[in-house]
Amino acid sequence: MKGIKYSILIIIIIANSILCTSCWNYREINDLSVIFGLGIDKKDGLYEFTGKILLTANEENEGNNLSQTFISSQGLTIFDAIRNLVLQDGKRVYFGHLAFIIISEDIAKENINEVLDLFMRDDETREDMWMFVAPEPYSSKEILEIGLDHQELATYVNDTMINMKHVGKSYPIRLYEFINISSSKGKDGVVPLIFIKKTLLGESAYIIGNAVFNGNQMVGKINGDECKTLCVILNEQKGGILPVTYNDEAETTTVSLEIGKTKTKLNPVFTDDNITIKISTQTTAVIAEIMNNNVNVLDKEGKDKLIEAAENMVENNIKDLVKKAQAELNSDIFGFGQLIKKDNPSLWKQIEDDWSNIFQDIDIEVNSVVEISGSALYEKIIK
Repeated sequence: MKGIKYSILIIIIIANSILCTSCWNYREINDLSVIFGLGIDKKDGLYEFTGKILLTANEENEGNNLSQTFISSQGLTIFDAIRNLVLQDGKRVYFGHLAFIIISEDIAKENINEVLDLFMRDDETREDMWMFVAPEPYSSKEILEIGLDHQELATYVNDTMINMKHVGKSYPIRLYEFINISSSKGKDGVVPLIFIKKTLLGESAYIIGNAVFNGNQMVGKINGDECKTLCVILNEQKGGILPVTYNDEAETTTVSLEIGKTKTKLNPVFTDDNITIKISTQTTAVIAEIMNNNVNVLDKEGKDKLIEAAENMVENNIKDLVKKAQAELNSDIFGFGQLIKKDNPSLWKQIEDDWSNIFQDIDIEVNSVVEISGSALYEKIIK
């Protein structure tokens, strides 16, 4: 009996060693165009596909391991445009290393999910790629081609998105996150904006602000400071600077508070004819910079005035952004609908189909608390 078991085991080992020595869909890298940055525009009714690809060493590029170039094509659909690339260099595009995608504003305003559908279905693409919108008058093609003069665009994009939590002036999002949001009711998505900006090193890509969506369609934008407030409401603020300016008798005081952490709680309150969202924030910070040395913000009286001004500023920023989302954008980027669904499922079933209209009349109550724990390493006013 043992002999039969050993024989079967040996057969299995030999079979696995033969069958598992290579990938079933293995392809030489020289047969592929490896793309790692992608821009999609629309021109004369056709989708224009622009990609930044890696080239392997060849006879013309001997001595270099890798080089980069751009490819571009058009088609009635995204897949059609991609396949048309074969007509240019005879190779298929490989999406396994695609790190980010830039979509023009006109496409985003039509239906952004029509463009994203292919990348969610294709088994080669990464669902964790970063998403961006190129606002008018820029096209995704020119942003991709200009990129950065001083570093690789893909590196800049990834580093900026990962470290954006320390700035908060854009809300990062990956492909799968946006698809999940846009495919469900009760919350609308945002996508970072990517511009072209002149710097000392030349024209470069620049990420700030967010495109705002209602379902699949872009309905407007929020700027960098509004993005910081959005991070506060979503309980995603991990740091950043809060510049506080206020009048103290005859003096105008400007102080930079370095935020340690902000905790935000959203609590829905239901009455017979209304829904109110109570927003409570608690921020810890240190005094990082004092612009006016004639005002003492380090003693108790000065610190109390600074705290009051900071709390008023946070509360007003939240109220202003919610008002803009309701009256101007009609976009629930805060997830108030999902909050109601979780807290009161029976009510949500009654209102979910009309949530877009109901959201515009939701009341909010804001209470912000700011705690200043110190003044960094220096505890005096510089005279």
